[in-house]
Amino acid sequence: MLSNTKNTELEGKTSLLERWSVPGKALANMTACEVLELAESGDVIIRGWGSAQLMKTVDHVLCVRVCAPLHLRTKTLMARLETTDEDYARNEIIINDTAHDRLLKRMVHGDWQSTAHYDLVINTERVPVDEGVDLIEHTLQLPSFKESEQSQSHLTKLRIEAQLRTTMLSEASMKADAAVINFDVEEHSHRVTLSGGVRQRKTGDQMIAKAREIIGVSRVIDNISVIKD
Repeated sequence: MLSNTKNTELEGKTSLLERWSVPGKALANMTACEVLELAESGDVIIRGWGSAQLMKTVDHVLCVRVCAPLHLRTKTLMARLETTDEDYARNEIIINDTAHDRLLKRMVHGDWQSTAHYDLVINTERVPVDEGVDLIEHTLQLPSFKESEQSQSHLTKLRIEAQLRTTMLSEASMKADAAVINFDVEEHSHRVTLSGGVRQRKTGDQMIAKAREIIGVSRVIDNISVIKD
């Protein structure tokens, strides 16, 4: 299960400022790898990080957005912080929302708040939390969200693609070689075909070796060419 939730709690141990310092593509790919690996393990709830956008094509993944109007979120945060300072609580929410929005815009394409990315949108002003939980549990039991060999295979394909992108961005030798390497991952067999051009054969060989190390890859086909000046 995937839950892309938005509420008043700050996320994780890493600050938004630290996350902001990571280059956009690198952050997006690192995050995609972690999210997809978690999802592949099954029986998990993943909060935020553009996970709904990453896995909206996986049939057995339920994408949920939990939201509430600002006045209700402000009241909730005041209670949690045990404060009567309404302006402070509201400003904290706005600051966090702005940082969260900027971060996600660097990681995913399109409007992450669009309802088109979600299977369920629950407004806690109208739907109490316990009823929202019941609604999510009921939806997960529907045939539409039943895990299948095909849906799990597609999730594995997405994870392999994310790991290949991360490898290509992180390998210093590939950047130095000005390599242009493309890849294709077959849906069911998870066979990887690498193509494109490199200036040095060893760069292509390195990418082939890295692809073979990825869990789930059944075979790697080398269609990489050496480009001569």
